[in-house]
Amino acid sequence: MLAEATLAKMVDCSWPDSANSTFAESPSSSMGSQPEFCLPSESLIFFDWDDTLFPTTELCDVMGLTGRTLQDKEPFPEVLERMLQDWRVALFKHIEQACSLSQRVVLVTNSRRPWVDQCLDTFAPALKPIFTRVKVVYADEALKKFRKGRSIAGVIGDVKYVSRNRKNLTHEELVEQCTKAKTAAMQHEAKRFYSEMSEHPWKNIISMGDAQYERLACQELAWLSPPAADDDTVRIKTFVVPEKPTITELTLRLKMSTCLMPSCVRFDGDIDCDMDTAANPIQDLAVALELPELESMSFPGHAFGRSKRPELHVENTALAALQLLAEKVEKRSLR
Repeated sequence: MLAEATLAKMVDCSWPDSANSTFAESPSSSMGSQPEFCLPSESLIFFDWDDTLFPTTELCDVMGLTGRTLQDKEPFPEVLERMLQDWRVALFKHIEQACSLSQRVVLVTNSRRPWVDQCLDTFAPALKPIFTRVKVVYADEALKKFRKGRSIAGVIGDVKYVSRNRKNLTHEELVEQCTKAKTAAMQHEAKRFYSEMSEHPWKNIISMGDAQYERLACQELAWLSPPAADDDTVRIKTFVVPEKPTITELTLRLKMSTCLMPSCVRFDGDIDCDMDTAANPIQDLAVALELPELESMSFPGHAFGRSKRPELHVENTALAALQLLAEKVEKRSLR
């Protein structure tokens, strides 16, 4: 496993120079004359964990590495270690970008405590310091509190490493239970964030996950938010990413998301973008973000599980072009 210092060095050289330019700026340097709704103090970002930030399916279900610990003497195979290192750097940048855009980044998972810590300890211990800036919430615990002790433990069957007991649940019941848990967690965090940061109504909430649970839960917040003036309604932005990605698919998707995250946060309106079912995810993103320049870009379908892994130079070229577009959009929004 790489030490944190080594990881930090690799962050600066792992992407093409043009894709690193925006990240070199301090968060405050690009604030300019942003509208109030998209300030870090008004923006709340939710992420799912399994197969959204962490490649659970490939590492745990396909490769069977669930029980591996840091005490295991054998290192990861060289090919796997290279893929993991690329993923670690991409995830580091992704979290760093999110924290520059929001004063509250929350990871909401339907798994059982301490699953997220176990994943980081085993596969990315050097990332633990940056995850101290992220609040990790276990959704079933939030629902227990909401229901004053009534637990849904043991019923979330197809969520990673929670419970395998799903014999008595239909798919619809499973979705309902998982959505209720995430809704309770998100509502609690939204109430805390907006009461701590200001007395303003809820303004800007972004969610990214690979299931409908987080999408439906986040959209429910529009009905649960306090009343607001007509010109100050909450903006709900949901992004559903393809499920069961490989390590390389997830890594490329994280890099893409890091580039586009500022545009997502600063978009003045609601977004409901399902990249899992979309015929052309990039086109759907372009329409959702009102970025016609993005629609004409050629970005590797590997990020969405639609094609094989591209050559490195093809990936770097696409990321550099995407980052240049992101910088152009940012400058345009700050005029």
